[in-house]
Amino acid sequence: IVITVPLYKKSALAAGIAPFSSVGYKFEESETNPEMINELGEIKYRRYGTGGISKAFVSASMDLFKDFSVGVEGINYFGTIDRYSDILFLTNSTYRTINTGLDYVVSSMAAKFGIQYSKEIKKDIDLTVGATWLTGSKLKGDLTKYAYATGVTGVRDTVFHNVSDNTQMEIPSELGFGMTIRKKDKWLI
Repeated sequence: IVITVPLYKKSALAAGIAPFSSVGYKFEESETNPEMINELGEIKYRRYGTGGISKAFVSASMDLFKDFSVGVEGINYFGTIDRYSDILFLTNSTYRTINTGLDYVVSSMAAKFGIQYSKEIKKDIDLTVGATWLTGSKLKGDLTKYAYATGVTGVRDTVFHNVSDNTQMEIPSELGFGMTIRKKDKWLI
């Protein structure tokens, strides 16, 4: 969702929310080693992940001089990512299912700056060059690491549970450059 409104001559304000990343996977594998199957029964390994990070932003741009524009954007990244890894003992009730995982709840601020220069180089042919810089950002929030053992009766024992305020995740800084050449209403490269 993005909303753009003009502020005054040759300037605009935009605000919105958009997906930034998405996690969605599921892998399953059955144990194939005959010695392990004979001793422990049928075993299944499962890994899956869900969630994602979104960004909310407010940006403004304006023409400073003839043919020269600047822009700035304030960004708030937020979201949750959950990653799970399970070992299931399907036919042997002596062993309990092991559930481990990482749950991230993140939020962070960043900024993006841009400049652009446009010039008519021939009649009906324009050249535009621009650059952007996104500041890097450490994703702050909570990281929960856990491991549980669950028996056939459904009783769950906590093996490990730790909540940390260091997510160990970050968004790197980014530098971008671009150029276009356009013949009005005909083509753009």
